[in-house]
Amino acid sequence: MPKNEQKKIAKFAFDTRKNAKEMEEKAIKILLSIDDFVLSELGIDMPRGAAERVFHIWSDEIQTRLDPSYFRPIFKMLDKIFSTTKYNVKTLKNLSSKIMSGSTPLSVGDAYTDQSDGIPFLRSGDINPDNKIDFDNLNFIKQEIHSKKLRGSQLKKGDLLIALIGATIGQVSIYSSDKEANISQNLASVRFNEEVVSDYAKEFLLSKIGQMQLERVKRYAARVNINLDEVGSLQVIYPSKDKQNEMVGKIRKIRAKATELR
Repeated sequence: MPKNEQKKIAKFAFDTRKNAKEMEEKAIKILLSIDDFVLSELGIDMPRGAAERVFHIWSDEIQTRLDPSYFRPIFKMLDKIFSTTKYNVKTLKNLSSKIMSGSTPLSVGDAYTDQSDGIPFLRSGDINPDNKIDFDNLNFIKQEIHSKKLRGSQLKKGDLLIALIGATIGQVSIYSSDKEANISQNLASVRFNEEVVSDYAKEFLLSKIGQMQLERVKRYAARVNINLDEVGSLQVIYPSKDKQNEMVGKIRKIRAKATELR
């Protein structure tokens, strides 16, 4: 092949990679704008990170947590945000009819089956980096396990999922399928009452203020984890349902725009 043709091919390949990288960077920038949008719509001005490496707390502040990181000044600033907002504030416990997690059958047992006759069994690792459920790599459990042994952790469409342990800890998703499904003990499911739109709650928990709360309640043991009581303690600032739906609609348009660039 003549050298000039080789150069053309090389230039085309370089330009293609460069363009793809630029489009991906634009998409990421658009997705990052969602956080600013959520906080702006709620009138939240996030404080800058407190630089104190040494801080003190009063003994009467210590109730359920003894770990020092829980009382970091930047986390305590969250309390002021929740106490001064003009919108409603409630914990997930008070906004939901049910908060649950499942259990995991032994891998050597006969609880598992294949996709043809099985029930999707979601684990924390099934929430991908885009906070969507990766339906391509699910495990499946037998119908009788889903209906009997794990009947208390059956999912419904619209349930909010939070990863409690592992590499995806703190990631949030929505179960948006009409199909039956169940979850392992590494996921929490939150089923909301009528006050909050689940997609809105997801976006709030993915915002800076939501992620800071999740970071705060993590327990740094042998494996970093979050328990169901701590999930229930997470606070959500929420406007009217009309406003929630309006915000969700705008966020979907932002995500669609980012998808077009990828």
